[in-house]
Amino acid sequence: MYRCNPTLRISSLRISLPFFTNIDYFRNNPYNGYIVKWTDGLNKLEFFDLKVLRQFNPLPSQSLYKFVKRRVKDRNLIKLKKGVYTTSYFVQHNDILSYRERVANFLKKPSYLSLEYMLSKYSILSENVYVFTSVSTKKTNRYVNDLGTYYYRHIKEEMFTGYVFVNGVYFATKAKSLFDYFYFKKYVLEIDSFRLNLEEFSDLDMKEFLKYSKGDIRMMGIYNLLLQRKKNVY
Repeated sequence: MYRCNPTLRISSLRISLPFFTNIDYFRNNPYNGYIVKWTDGLNKLEFFDLKVLRQFNPLPSQSLYKFVKRRVKDRNLIKLKKGVYTTSYFVQHNDILSYRERVANFLKKPSYLSLEYMLSKYSILSENVYVFTSVSTKKTNRYVNDLGTYYYRHIKEEMFTGYVFVNGVYFATKAKSLFDYFYFKKYVLEIDSFRLNLEEFSDLDMKEFLKYSKGDIRMMGIYNLLLQRKKNVY
C-alpha cells in the first residue's frame, strides 16, 4: 500500500492568485502594443512550449518572450523548465500529487520514478522525501520549479527496466526501486544502517530483486545482505 507523503500538499505550492480564471481579461489584455488573445484552451493543457503558446498569442517572438516572463513573474504561468510551462489554473484544478508525478516523467524522457521517492511511497523508507527521484537513460541532472525538485540519475539502457505505467505515470516496482537505490550507493557494508522497513518486501519482491542482480557481483552481495536481514528480523 502506498503511504501518503505529507510534503506533497497543495499548500506547499508557491503560487499566488490570480489564476487564469478571468479569461476575458487575458483575451483583451494589451501588451507591448499588441492584443493578447487567450482562450480557455490553454488552461486545459498539462504542458506547453512557446510554439503552442504562440497559437494563443500571435505576438512576435521578442514580445512573446517578454509576455511569458511577465506572466511567470505574476504566477499565472508556471515555468517547469526552459521553454516549458503550465498554468496555475491547471495545477489548481487537478490532483496535485498525480500531476507532479506526471511532470517528473515529462521533464526528462525516458524516465520513471524510483529510488527514495518510490521507496517512501512503498513505506520501505520511513523518512519523508522532498524530491521527486527518477531514473533515466539520459544524463544525471536536476530541475527545480514551483512544483518541486526533480532529480534524475543516469542508468545504462539494459538496466532501464522494472517499471509499470499506472494512471498516466511511469514508476518502478517495489523491487526495482530498492535495486536502483542500492545500485547508486558506492559502499554498502551492512543493511541496518539504511533503516529499511523490509517487512513490506515480500518473497516475490526478493525474487525480482535477484533477477536484476544476476551478473553483478556487487548487487548479488547486497541481495545476500538483504536476504540475511529478512531471515534474522522477520
